Amino acid sequence: MNSAFGRGKFAIPKFRLTMRQTILLLIFFISILNLPAQDKPGWKIDFRTDVYSRHLWRGDRLGDAPAIEPEISLSNNKIGFTIWGATTFDNSYEELDLILNYQVLPALNLVLYDYYNPVWGESNNFWQYSGDNLRHTIDLAGEFEKDGFPLTVLASVFLYGDKDRVADKEQFSTYIEPAYHFQLVGIDFSAFAGFTPFSGYYADNSAFVNLGFSMNHAFQITEKLEIPFELKFCTNPYTKDTRFVVGIGIKNRE
Repeated sequence: MNSAFGRGKFAIPKFRLTMRQTILLLIFFISILNLPAQDKPGWKIDFRTDVYSRHLWRGDRLGDAPAIEPEISLSNNKIGFTIWGATTFDNSYEELDLILNYQVLPALNLVLYDYYNPVWGESNNFWQYSGDNLRHTIDLAGEFEKDGFPLTVLASVFLYGDKDRVADKEQFSTYIEPAYHFQLVGIDFSAFAGFTPFSGYYADNSAFVNLGFSMNHAFQITEKLEIPFELKFCTNPYTKDTRFVVGIGIKNRE
């Protein structure tokens, strides 16, 4: 995920965790380890922290080093609110998202994303939602998923913060990703084909931008905790980039 105003690469030679990153990681691990069991219906809190060899989003690689990606969410059976972050070990990329989702129908989930992408070395203000230093992009997505049906569809459109720099008009960049899900030897696999139907952030014309597959599995370590593991291979036919990433984390069991 990223804002149209914060997608540049800012490589820094030193490869290290900053104090802020270390503290953030420790907070999430401690929170997970002390999470009470969620046996009663109603609102629940979920925690998760992942480390990825590279941060990929809709066919684009963001950052030049492995990334820590913590997440915390509050939800009930229909509505949820999530705070999600990503920061690379070399500070080449950083992101903080506020996410609101609502289950409109059993097979339709609407998600409103507020992507915040600070730019290293420049003025950044999280509470600024206009002007030349805008770092936010608002994205509305619909997720179509039916229990027991292997095909899902994601459809997303940028509502704000995605202006064409020349025309100074919102582009309303659109991304659509059908995916097919299946299991082999107890492991979850997905094959996906993401494309944009017209020019915008993702490409200068209609194009496939994210083709590939992923493998996901979780290893239970305690009654409350599990370790999710992911392998993802994807290629962007538009940019001709191909990526293979590995991710591992820790999360509370649902």
